[in-house]
Amino acid sequence: MSKRMRTRGIAAALLLAGLMAAPTAKAWGVAGHAAIADIAEARLGSAALTQVNNLLALDLHQHLDEVASWADEYRGPHPETGPWHYVDIQIGDTTYDPARDCANDDCVIARTDAFVRVLADRSRPAEERLQALKFVVHFVGDLHQPLHAGENHDQGGNKIPVDYMGQTIAYGKYRMNLHSVWDTAVIERRLDVHEGPSAHGTDLRRAAAGLAEALSAEIRPQDARRWVKAPFAPAAWALDAHDLARDYAYRGILKPGEPSPTDAMMLGADYDTMAWAIVQLQLERAGVRLAAVLNRALK
Repeated sequence: MSKRMRTRGIAAALLLAGLMAAPTAKAWGVAGHAAIADIAEARLGSAALTQVNNLLALDLHQHLDEVASWADEYRGPHPETGPWHYVDIQIGDTTYDPARDCANDDCVIARTDAFVRVLADRSRPAEERLQALKFVVHFVGDLHQPLHAGENHDQGGNKIPVDYMGQTIAYGKYRMNLHSVWDTAVIERRLDVHEGPSAHGTDLRRAAAGLAEALSAEIRPQDARRWVKAPFAPAAWALDAHDLARDYAYRGILKPGEPSPTDAMMLGADYDTMAWAIVQLQLERAGVRLAAVLNRALK
């Protein structure tokens, strides 16, 4: 894998029906979430790292990447947690309104805040704090996926069928849509490891470790300081992701309020180059910010 993986300039982008319905959105997939966890773990201070290790040991784990996708697995038998992974801010809106966008605190912004407070409370049972750690690691990643913060009455792009670089199937069996492009396809195209029936989590995490190393080498100290100027700002982070969805993920595909297309949208090399630059930036931001959250909560 090339050490220099970045095309930092974000280019403008313009750009199957009849298969099984798309699966529930799972921001970044195993590889993306693992890369975020690896970036964060390398930036933990000694106090936070000690507590993280002690909590992970309760599940016989050693590293954050091993639990980074736990919340997606937990969601299967606990569907009530599904809305905790995203916040639906319409791309035509410019602000986050909790009453409108996060009713009953059922969105990723409110739930991240709630679980950070549980994690920081040393009077709570260790098992409860471990679960909170797992949710925090995952949800900070979710906050940075553009289509987990911005949508156009289309379930964050899940209703927009696409042909991405000739690929029309996601996860080995589902119809490819705009959301799955941002969740997994852009990353997997670079790693050449694919999430699906024959994929193994260890293979994805191993590939993610290389990605995390390359991205970490690209993070300038001044950028890291700027990204955590406010050490914990989930609403602001989500709005940044929302703006990326509006300005890039949807550009040339849908305008605010426009109905989703029924025919597959063709996403070619220009869109792929643009998306990869944004994905890398958001993985970096998420990793740096996750480390800041954990260092602050576990000091």
